[in-house]
Amino acid sequence: MTGLLSPEASWIFLFLGQGSVYHDVSSPSPPPPPGLNYIAAIQPALIDIMIGHTFTVILVPLLIAMFYFSNEHSRRQPIFILNILNVCLAFSVGIMGDSRAVNTMLSPTHPYPVSYDIIMGALGAVQTILVDTILLFRICSVYPPRYLIWQRFVALVSLPVLLKVARVINLFLFIAALTRAAKGPNAEAALAALWVAAPYLKIEWFAQLVDNIYASSVFLWTLWSKRKNNRGSVTGNLKRKF
Repeated sequence: MTGLLSPEASWIFLFLGQGSVYHDVSSPSPPPPPGLNYIAAIQPALIDIMIGHTFTVILVPLLIAMFYFSNEHSRRQPIFILNILNVCLAFSVGIMGDSRAVNTMLSPTHPYPVSYDIIMGALGAVQTILVDTILLFRICSVYPPRYLIWQRFVALVSLPVLLKVARVINLFLFIAALTRAAKGPNAEAALAALWVAAPYLKIEWFAQLVDNIYASSVFLWTLWSKRKNNRGSVTGNLKRKF
């Protein structure tokens, strides 16, 4: 899962283990006998559970640590609230992924609808946007608007804000394209083709990369500059004393 688990997993979860749902779109296999399932369907679903469930379980101690190391004041801050919301989204997507994989193994003749996969992907994509929104709040915490003239503050946050707006628009366009493809006569083949050919994933990954690099660079450079200035002031004070 994204943000807290893996930056790219938000969109990968859209069709995580899609091979367990359909192995060959052009010539689908006949349904297995009652009580049985094909190894080709069990194997990818089992891999999904082993990987996805491992990351989901990690969220439990992470959530406990967030409350343990916080206080009443910090829990009211936007960064803490967004972190909790992000963990809850990641946990929800993890449970949905586990449920989907288990259903694929135990009920191969009754797969989940395509809309289930679309919801998983949408939740994961929203999670990555929330992660980068947390980074934006961190920038605002080291560059408070009350300490900057509004022109400098707007110039500082314009790029990450515009990137997030573009990513939200891209997400809605992708969901709309998936929904249209899911309504067709051969939904699985149309979704598989859209997954490979559509530019939405590449746009999201590139925008997410630029967003992360910009926010992290500004935040770390600011911390480094303040630390360097503090060292310089301490060194100057020592020289004056001696």
